[in-house]
Amino acid sequence: MATEPILISIAEGTAAGRQPWFDRWLAAAPDYWALTKPEVNFLIVICTFAGFYLGYPVHPKHVPWVRLTHTLLGTLLVASGTGTLNQYLESLSRASAMACLREEWGACPRSPGSSSVHAFGRDASYPA
Repeated sequence: MATEPILISIAEGTAAGRQPWFDRWLAAAPDYWALTKPEVNFLIVICTFAGFYLGYPVHPKHVPWVRLTHTLLGTLLVASGTGTLNQYLESLSRASAMACLREEWGACPRSPGSSSVHAFGRDASYPA
């Protein structure tokens, strides 16, 4: 143990000379890109641009390009994060539903406190 080197050689890697973590990152990058839903985000950015252009009271010659760029970039980041969070939350609910389906039907009753509380109040199947 005391004779083993503490530092890892930088020359270690794949056949192409890249590090293994970089190859894993390259393999996962398309999946992360798909999580952001780029087609939907493109439409959101176009609508934001149109709203900014139509709502700004200055002649088009004096458009504040820095403010427009920050607005579009912020909108894109929020929309991408929202899409990713939505897919994550859907996967959690889908996983719990699949776990419930694997059990006997009576083992997963819908109780008023479990999944019946929604954004607008309680589910209609349970009285207040």
